[in-house]
Amino acid sequence: MNEPGKRLSERTVLEEVLVSMLDDWASLGWVTSIVADSGIEGRQDRRTMSLGIVAQLLHRDLAVAGSYESSAGFVPWACSTHEALARVVTEWFAAGLNNGDDGPWGSIWLDATGAGDAIAHAALLREKQGIAGSPGDALPTDDSREGSTGSAYGQRTVVEELLVGMLIDWASLGWVESHAVGLGIASREDGRTMSLGIITEFLYRDLAVAGGLEDDGRFYSWQATADDTMARIVREWFEVGLDWRTNDFRDTIWFSSTEAGDAIARAVLEREERQEK
Repeated sequence: MNEPGKRLSERTVLEEVLVSMLDDWASLGWVTSIVADSGIEGRQDRRTMSLGIVAQLLHRDLAVAGSYESSAGFVPWACSTHEALARVVTEWFAAGLNNGDDGPWGSIWLDATGAGDAIAHAALLREKQGIAGSPGDALPTDDSREGSTGSAYGQRTVVEELLVGMLIDWASLGWVESHAVGLGIASREDGRTMSLGIITEFLYRDLAVAGGLEDDGRFYSWQATADDTMARIVREWFEVGLDWRTNDFRDTIWFSSTEAGDAIARAVLEREERQEK
């Protein structure tokens, strides 16, 4: 298995995880360690990025989730994609960020599928042939925050930053993506992964609902489950691709915060007000 810190710059974070899984199963802690090497500073933002990876792995059928048993090795969970992702989110936020090997970091494992292995092999072949990343994958400098260390939003996490803004207005998928990129992420592919992590928190923590805008500009909810919503966003985003110049996809999906999301946003503002005194 590759050592954290040996990440190749031409690989996306998702590819890095899948390449490591050619040799072994990956614990949630291992995924988090690879994310830490990607340059994202805040631990909560790293968790969000890790959730984006898990969401992609499960919803794109690139891996299955399960547990590790010393006598049997990897044992897949007998549940749906929705149940698996919901379990990861629930257990991780219940355990907190310092859960150690006894928490989700050591108890949740992932095993790559044939589709996941194919992406990993394609990344290795690309490197062997000396081919750079996909055209248009690197972000132009004016799309990123120069010199960002992953603390672009001060003491706020990227999810908190978005929720505070959503006290005033709804957020489009494009707005979510721009905030993900604001963490100093270097490629559109990694920006999409971070965006999917944000959306995972929105949906599976009941912080926001997805929908669209009526002709008069009013928000309407899709009235769909978190699983159906996530599956739709992943499917449509990978169908249209990453090039924002060729489609208006990012302006067709919107998010409206829930009472739980608004509560987090107000708590952030109250925290900042106390710190200013």
